[in-house]
Amino acid sequence: MVFQLEVADGCRGTMLRYAKEVFDASAAVSMASRVDVVPLFPSDEASTTTNFVNFSKSAMTKQKGFEPQFGYIAMGGTFDHLHSGHKLLLLTSASFAVNRLRIGVTSAELLAKKKFSEMLEPYDVRKAEVIRYVSSIRADLELEVAEINDMAGGTDKIPNVEALVVSPETLPALEKVNEMRAANGFKAMELVQIP
Repeated sequence: MVFQLEVADGCRGTMLRYAKEVFDASAAVSMASRVDVVPLFPSDEASTTTNFVNFSKSAMTKQKGFEPQFGYIAMGGTFDHLHSGHKLLLLTSASFAVNRLRIGVTSAELLAKKKFSEMLEPYDVRKAEVIRYVSSIRADLELEVAEINDMAGGTDKIPNVEALVVSPETLPALEKVNEMRAANGFKAMELVQIP
């Protein structure tokens, strides 16, 4: 099911707050529910009625709370049976990335020791679901989806990644990855935490 979220005030905080409420309500019914929240923003066109259009970087103005924002950010996860928590992480990432988003999808090899690993969806299915959802919310965003085999997911070797989007559970990884980046002579990534 697709839930089109009309963000009448055009603000990032409003979008993320209401998206989280929809995702939380969906998860309360069933973690297996397949709700996609797709934000729509007011059109820039002068009109007597409000017309809503797909979310894009043109909506990301400082006046609407899209500060900070980054040209190139990264995030990662398993993304098994893409659920509301994953979608909130992806939506948050898309709302901070102006041009490019690197999404690391955990390899089967890295997940081999995970409890119930035999129940996990194949990598190609998880990757396709991530691309499908992010493309539905930000068609103008350049996606770089990569298989990851370690905690850094390649960000320790990419100098121009500006920020890492994390959940409370993955927050400790940022410090470790930034240490790896420093060892390579790269600037530390900034923190973006999901609501």
